[in-house]
Amino acid sequence: MPRDRISHLGRRWRRPRSASERTGRRDRHVLRLAAPPASEAPPRFEPATAITSPTDPRWVLALRVADQLEGIILPQQKRARLLRLGKTMGLSAFDSNLIIAIIQDRARQGHLPIDCPTAACSQLAMIGHPSKRASDRLRRAVAMACAVTALIAIEILTILLLV
Repeated sequence: MPRDRISHLGRRWRRPRSASERTGRRDRHVLRLAAPPASEAPPRFEPATAITSPTDPRWVLALRVADQLEGIILPQQKRARLLRLGKTMGLSAFDSNLIIAIIQDRARQGHLPIDCPTAACSQLAMIGHPSKRASDRLRRAVAMACAVTALIAIEILTILLLV
């Protein structure tokens, strides 16, 4: 049997053609289209921030999750309450769910619920600190407010100059 044929359940299949055979173009054009533009900056990754304060929102939520666990299970109503708590502390829904999953995983591994946050401290530190994200959002909001104020001021000046 030739190398470009594969037999499966008595059928013969031809291997897929390369991109240049399918499109009629050279491979370098396909690669050029797939490459990101040089002007794009690489994504920024925040380094892990250690939990140093007992009031850290990640730590507080982890303690609350451990307190609400029933064995290794967290009932849906309690989960919803914990997600609301995480939102009020500045955590995203994704981060809150991640903290819940980390604590539940530690409970599944055999840790007592009260010991789960301590055992998962290194994993909790990998979640971004919410105050940094909140300050970024605040900075963007202030910049947007300044831009809108500047536009309104320009409009008022143009009206006054025309009159």
